[in-house]
Amino acid sequence: MKNFYFILLIIFLTSCGVNNHTSFSPKRKFSVQKMQEDYSILRNIYEKSHPGIYWYTSKDSMDYFFDSGYTKIKDSMTEPEFKNLLSQTIQHIKCGHSSTKYSRKYDYHLFNNRLPQFPLQLKVLNDSLVMLFNAHRKDSLFYRGAIITSINGYKAKKIIDTLCSVISTDGVSLNFKYQQITNNFPYYYSGVFGVQKDYTIKYITKEGIESTTTIKAYKPAEDSLRRIGITASLIPKKTKKQVRQEKRLQTFSASIDTFNKLAILNVNTFGSNLKRRFIKRAFKQIKNSGIQHIAIDLRLNGGGLINKSIYLARYLKNSPFRFMDSVVAVNNKLTSGKYIHHRFVYTVGLWFLTKKGRDGNYHFRLFENRLYSPKKQNFFKGKIYLLTGGNTFSAASLFASSLKGQANVVVVGEETGGGYYGNNGVFIPDIVLPNTHIRVRLPLFRVVNNKSFTKDGHGVKPDIEVMPTVQTIMRNIDPKMEKIRELVKQNQ
Repeated sequence: MKNFYFILLIIFLTSCGVNNHTSFSPKRKFSVQKMQEDYSILRNIYEKSHPGIYWYTSKDSMDYFFDSGYTKIKDSMTEPEFKNLLSQTIQHIKCGHSSTKYSRKYDYHLFNNRLPQFPLQLKVLNDSLVMLFNAHRKDSLFYRGAIITSINGYKAKKIIDTLCSVISTDGVSLNFKYQQITNNFPYYYSGVFGVQKDYTIKYITKEGIESTTTIKAYKPAEDSLRRIGITASLIPKKTKKQVRQEKRLQTFSASIDTFNKLAILNVNTFGSNLKRRFIKRAFKQIKNSGIQHIAIDLRLNGGGLINKSIYLARYLKNSPFRFMDSVVAVNNKLTSGKYIHHRFVYTVGLWFLTKKGRDGNYHFRLFENRLYSPKKQNFFKGKIYLLTGGNTFSAASLFASSLKGQANVVVVGEETGGGYYGNNGVFIPDIVLPNTHIRVRLPLFRVVNNKSFTKDGHGVKPDIEVMPTVQTIMRNIDPKMEKIRELVKQNQ
């Protein structure tokens, strides 16, 4: 198995090419015929290969949404306009792993040109937009926690609903959409509403009065040049060891709060940078300290490798457990494979790692219905608190769902972005549309976490819900962690 994955890695790395971006124009428009062809290709691949296309939305409804989107292709469009149309269509599948990305050339253009953007980073809070920070650092008019009621004449709820229409989520878990917007409001706002030189903002002052002001677009290129000129000579160059340490802390960190007698694990990803030795070392430290309360923070964890989430669960699950009841693909070969990026890798994976079942589907034997045993060394037997939120997705949501309901586990925070019953994923190649080169993610497997769970489209719901408020945002405090410390004191 290790040799197989090594071969796949070599193929993946050697197949990466260098694109020529010199002739690219971001303002280019695509003809109706070209977009209709791309749209039809995407629909055909999704209808034949997407394992969960009708999981939450009936075939009749999806046919309607696909047909409706096609009829909207009446005139030439720019790449962002067509990408938005595709996003608005496939979000009806209610699969968070089914999403669109710009073409590589357009991404290259955005990354290297540091284009003007909306200057405020805003948080979605129910139907409101709340100020987090202002890119114009010298502008003191807006304060952290200010409620923004409208932008350029569009009320906050209208803006939120419009941005949500281009973001896919698992089932009906809107919290994932809200968190995606909060993570990068300027990106989503510019992608849908465009970039203007000035923005008319209505907001609530500290005195509770609605006021109106106009602010200019933020130009990161100019700001970066100023910062480089001022600070380049003052910032010492980081050593390789310091860089590795920063990457590790961004991935995983463990600390002991001796005052509250609480161990805190920040598990920000289950990606390849999360090494098993980090987890081993953390649980050894916890055991040696005698700590009986542990908080596992998954609020920034968007997923990653399933085997990493299983490994962490083995230190916490109090009996042998199954992580997934079923992992199935609708076939073992790619539909219109020539449009799939790294198609050889995924073709080999589907062929060698799946087996056709009696239900006609192809089952992923490595994970499906497999029994895992708890760790014997440094296993944690105390009270476990899981911190979850809208960013808790994919493998992180699988992890949370596997622990929820265990007698010593309390889930604190907000509903996860990833589905409680299951999701679509495991292998997620990009479809590269031939004319626009827009990339669309295609999950190849449908995962059922536990068939006894209710398939209502929700994520993992917390046992104790703790939501942010305007006041906690304004004061820059963490109400979820404060709640856990309160629970620890009550249980000591």
